[in-house]
This record gives sequence, C-alpha cells and structure tokens, in this order.
Amino acid sequence: MRKPEPEIYELTLALLGLQGPECIFVDDNPANLAPAQQLGMTTIHATDPALTVSRLRQLIPHQQ
Repeated sequence: MRKPEPEIYELTLALLGLQGPECIFVDDNPANLAPAQQLGMTTIHATDPALTVSRLRQLIPHQQ
C-alpha cells in the first residue's frame, strides 16, 4: 500500500486508534490530500514551510 491508495489512510487511522476528523494530514502532493479528506481528515497542502506551520498553529491550540 502507498499514497494515494485509500487503504493506507484507513490502516494508519486503525493503527493510531483515531477517526479521520481527529486528524490533520499534511502533504506536498495535492493528489494525496483527497483520500484523507474523504475520511474526514483536515488537510493542508504544504507548499511553503511558514504557511504550513501557520495553518497548523491555527488548527492546534497552543499549550503553555
């Protein structure tokens, strides 16, 4: 299995014990984002490191 085959995403979720909506998937290849979105994951198209970090900070509450 490999991206973007849906089974790799399903297996990863099962191994983590998580549901799609509990996850954020980051990838630089837009073709790999669609299967993650179909499982309910929030996706980030990583085109620039600073933008990716900024988006992650928006999605993940900062812990002091």
